[in-house]
Amino acid sequence: MTHPRTPFQRRPRFGFVAPRILRGSIESIEPTTIPAGVAEWTVLTVNDVNRVFQLLQVCEEFDAVPYRSGIEDVTELFEPEIRHAAYGAIAEDGELVAFGIVRVLLEEGRADARCSGVVHPQWRDRRIGSEIVTWQLREGRNLLQGIDAPGGARISRFCDGKADAELDLLERMGFTARYSYIQMRRDLTMEIPKVSLAQHLRLEPWQPEWSQMIREAAEAPEAETADGRKLSENEWGQMHANLVPEWSAVVIDRSTERPRVAGYLMAARWEDEWEALGWSEGYINALSVFGPWRKQGVGTSLLSRAMRLMREDGMEFTGIDIGAESGEDLLLLCDNFGFEPTHSTWLYAVDVV
Repeated sequence: MTHPRTPFQRRPRFGFVAPRILRGSIESIEPTTIPAGVAEWTVLTVNDVNRVFQLLQVCEEFDAVPYRSGIEDVTELFEPEIRHAAYGAIAEDGELVAFGIVRVLLEEGRADARCSGVVHPQWRDRRIGSEIVTWQLREGRNLLQGIDAPGGARISRFCDGKADAELDLLERMGFTARYSYIQMRRDLTMEIPKVSLAQHLRLEPWQPEWSQMIREAAEAPEAETADGRKLSENEWGQMHANLVPEWSAVVIDRSTERPRVAGYLMAARWEDEWEALGWSEGYINALSVFGPWRKQGVGTSLLSRAMRLMREDGMEFTGIDIGAESGEDLLLLCDNFGFEPTHSTWLYAVDVV
C-alpha cells in the first residue's frame, strides 16, 4: 500500500491527523536562550497561524520540497483538543524566523510526541535548529507525562532525506531512523500501458458501498500490509482525504457467489499545491492488492486506469509515495509504469521509557 509524504500536510499517513485525541494541558517548558543572532523565543498559539504559514512557504520554496503546506494544515497544528506546545523565534523586527511544535498523538496503542519545525534560510547555521530539537526532546517527555500507552511512547520527527545537516543533528541527539518513504512522479504525456484482467476479475468504478467491503477485506488474515500490520483507523481515514471517486476503483473477484475485493486504488487531488509546484498532479492515496490476487495484474490494471483518467482530466503528472516496508513489488510496479523517484522522507524517533 502507499503512504503519504509531508509533516505539515493532511496527506495520508504522516500529517498531523490525530488517530485519537489526548486532552488535557500541561505547562510547557521554555526553550533555552538562542545562542546566536538577535531573536527571542515566544509561545505560539492559533493566533500565529498566518505567521507560521508564511515562514513555511519561504522554507518549502527554498528547500524545493515536493509538497506545499496549506493554511488549513497549519491551523490543524494548533488544534486545542490535542495536547501540544509550540514556540517561535522572533527577530528584532518582529519577523518569525523559526518555530518548533510538539503534539501528542495516540495510534495503535502507542503515544507519539510528534515534533516538527523549521528555521528561516537566512537564520540557519546559528544553532537555532539544535536548540529546537533539544527543546522538543525535553517538551516531548513533558507532554507524555501521565499517559499510560500499552504500546509504549516515543518522540518522533519526519525529516527530508536530502537534509543531511538535520539528519546528522537528529542522530547526534539520539534519534534513530525507523522507516522511510519514497516520493515518485510520472509524466502523463508518456504512453500508458494497456492492461487486461483475468476473466473472473472485474475492474469497477468507485462507489461509496465499496468502502465497507474494502474495510472488511482489510481485516481478513491475508490482508496484512507488507510490514505485517493491519490498517489502522488513522490510515483508513486518511485514505479518504480529498478522494476523487472518478479516478478511484476496485477490482472484484466474482468467481464465487459472494463477490470479493481483490484490490483497490484511491486517488486524490491537492489543488492548493499546484501553483507552487508549477504543474497539476493526481495523487495515489492508496494502492493495495490483497494476498490471494497478487501477480494477477490487479495493481497494473488499477494504476493504468487511474492514470488515463487523470490525463483526460488535464493532469500533467501522477504522484505516489511508497513506504520502504511496502516491499519490492510496488516499487517494481511503479518503475515499470515509468514513475521516477523525486524525493525521500525519513521518520526518526527516540523511545521514551
